[in-house]
Amino acid sequence: MLIHRELTPTPDAARMAEKAGADIIIAMGYDEGGWIPQNQIGPFSIVPTIVDSAEIPVIDTGGKMIFVV
Repeated sequence: MLIHRELTPTPDAARMAEKAGADIIIAMGYDEGGWIPQNQIGPFSIVPTIVDSAEIPVIDTGGKMIFVV
């Protein structure tokens, strides 16, 4: 199983990961802690965008409950 976590998640990166064979995408917003993405977009905005751009499961991570979509 290949899990992809982009340091700064974008829809294009999600599509590229899917085409490269990723089975799951990890998506996180700006306030997730640890490594901070360059885009200042919160999880409630970026995660649905990533979900809409990929056909594989997306896991939302950060300092809140974890949702698998």
